[in-house]
Amino acid sequence: MLKASTKKTLLICLPYAGGSSHFFYKWKRYLNPSVEIFPVEIAGRGRRSKDFFYNSFTEAVADIESIIVPAIQDRPYVLFGHSMGSLLAYELCCSLEQQGNPLPDITFVSGHDAPIYKKEQRNYHLLNDEQLTKKIIKMGGLSNEVAENDDLMRIFLPIARADFNMLDQYLIEPKTKQISVDLTLLYGTDDGMIKEKLQSWGQLTSGNFNMYPFSGGHFYLNEHEREVVDLINRSIENQFKIYKNYT
Repeated sequence: MLKASTKKTLLICLPYAGGSSHFFYKWKRYLNPSVEIFPVEIAGRGRRSKDFFYNSFTEAVADIESIIVPAIQDRPYVLFGHSMGSLLAYELCCSLEQQGNPLPDITFVSGHDAPIYKKEQRNYHLLNDEQLTKKIIKMGGLSNEVAENDDLMRIFLPIARADFNMLDQYLIEPKTKQISVDLTLLYGTDDGMIKEKLQSWGQLTSGNFNMYPFSGGHFYLNEHEREVVDLINRSIENQFKIYKNYT
């Protein structure tokens, strides 16, 4: 439930594998004026290009937590993570709760099924450059124009490979810890994911759980940018209404 505050609600965003904070800044034009976007730049890209890549999800979550904790002490906030970012958001909630830090009023997870299932190690990070490039293009995370630019690919591929290395390790063991946070799932109907595995996100929260489908594949966000941000705006507004009903 949203905290009483006159400050803007923070929308803290976590990227997909190979992604950066830049992806989310364009959402600003659609956000309610009462919401402030806070895309987290994780190590190894953008303004943090000189920082070492993470070796594990534990390391990534600890770093992200150190970035956001100073900002969330006296204001409401929500989390949004896409694909790998949705798993980071879940683990971040687990850590925030364990450390006694303020929890988000809503956590939006996008483009990934619940991590409650044991999976065989995919080893995407061991693919050669050509194979990894084709894999990411197929997922919709890389345009042909960028893929054909050698200079850009020299920057992008090490980032993607490091993220997939971390992700491949994380997905081996099933996760069962419930978080005390309202959870909202967004997904593309053509992403090829099994609906039951998407619905299983509901098993990882003791709060409310909602699902919202969008037409499109893994990167449906690109086609439905405004609709996604409108959903975030409405969800935050509804939380405020709930808060007011209890005061």
